Amino acid sequence: MLTEPQLRHAVRANPGQARALGWDKWLAEIGALLGEPSAGAGEARLAHKVERFQSGHPPLAKDGVIGSGTWLVLKKAIDDKPARISNPNAPPPKDSKPTPDRVKALSDWLLAITEGHPRSTNPWTYYEEIDKYLGPFGDTGYPIAYGKKYCVLFNTNDTLSRDARAKAWVHRTTILLQTYLSQYIVERYQKGTLASVAEKALREAAFASHPLAYTRGGLTLIVMQSPGLMSMISSIPAAEFSNENADSSMAQYVETRNLVIKEVIGTLAAGMAGPAHTGALTRAADKDRLEFQRRIQLGEYLTDLKKGIDSGRIERIAWLDRVTKQLDGIEFPDAALKKLAGDIVTAADARKKALAASYRQEVKLVPALQAQYDAYDPGWSRW
Repeated sequence: MLTEPQLRHAVRANPGQARALGWDKWLAEIGALLGEPSAGAGEARLAHKVERFQSGHPPLAKDGVIGSGTWLVLKKAIDDKPARISNPNAPPPKDSKPTPDRVKALSDWLLAITEGHPRSTNPWTYYEEIDKYLGPFGDTGYPIAYGKKYCVLFNTNDTLSRDARAKAWVHRTTILLQTYLSQYIVERYQKGTLASVAEKALREAAFASHPLAYTRGGLTLIVMQSPGLMSMISSIPAAEFSNENADSSMAQYVETRNLVIKEVIGTLAAGMAGPAHTGALTRAADKDRLEFQRRIQLGEYLTDLKKGIDSGRIERIAWLDRVTKQLDGIEFPDAALKKLAGDIVTAADARKKALAASYRQEVKLVPALQAQYDAYDPGWSRW
């Protein structure tokens, strides 16, 4: 440890920073960087070390004092040097200045720990590493409590692993989920705000990317080719609909279904383009049979959504509004599917009215509940 005179000398320009980091840690970092031995060296020797550091970093003045200018250069060296010495492959400190080289280093590190890449021991290694880097946020934070948890559950599920399509979907989706989260991390670093990223912000960014990852991973093909697996896939994260993630989980549930419905309809529309008689009769028959199967599967998917509404699983007006608005924006390819979608909208509207009526009854008995319901289910009073 440095002596008391050395301590006063070292923190003359920035005592607040030293207190924030902790005296011992801050002084140890300075001592290691300057090559300062442990207790016993005098203030003059420390000043000589500081002068030598200043000489190697022009245009700093060689005064032996850690003033504001010297402190900024010294802090940068403290931030950068340990990671480079201990692990050349480590990402840049999250609070370091986002230079092009550091942005590339962060991107390269995130890519290397993503599933399918050499530094990813397991599919969930990624979540363990970003938790250490950005947090740690602990066992209740998004990286461990959600990212790793469901990465383990999906990648080790026997039923999904036995189905080739489902196994491929899990693998692709795992990579996309991690890729989209990496993009968010790099964007925050480029803006200089990564060090201040809160667990809540990380969680929201991750949930926002889930629907796109699920569908781009190939969920639509699962719906069309292995519809029986959908109940298994939906059941794995079922607990998230009744905890603090309920709002985000329902939002991604609705958005994912919307994307899948649009993709199935798009596939049907593409299959219907052009007359069937342009090829051989057998090809036309196969094509018609495939389209028929896809229509049935889309119908089953929509029916499952209606069951979710009828059973009360989608139990908030704000969630139901999202369902109806998204269905209102989809053009269905035939009268039967359009009617089924219309039945869902009708059921959702009826459920909204029933929920609003129950809220009004409770508010009538306890007027103070008005504000609570306004916050819990915005827009309910319209119904």
